[in-house]
Amino acid sequence: MCAQTQERINKNCRRRRAAVPEEGMTRTRDKYRVVYTDRQRKGLEQAYEENKFITMEIRSKLSKELDLSDRQVNNIIEQLIKLNNFKLYYNVNFLSKV
Repeated sequence: MCAQTQERINKNCRRRRAAVPEEGMTRTRDKYRVVYTDRQRKGLEQAYEENKFITMEIRSKLSKELDLSDRQVNNIIEQLIKLNNFKLYYNVNFLSKV
């Protein structure tokens, strides 16, 4: 292996290594939490209630209507599915008033 190739490999390995986080910091310290608007949230919840399994066509339509990426729509739908499964399994209703 030539010296330039070894140097390039070492440089790439240094990039991939995660920096040691400071105390109280998490792995995602550079990322920000996305807050969705009420219109986006309600639109996705309504689409989920209409059809539990979102096709690629519906997902792309929703992403255009709600100004979200396909990935964001997919992640939110997955979260709704998990929440629904949790409610069914534990027989919990988070939205009921006491």
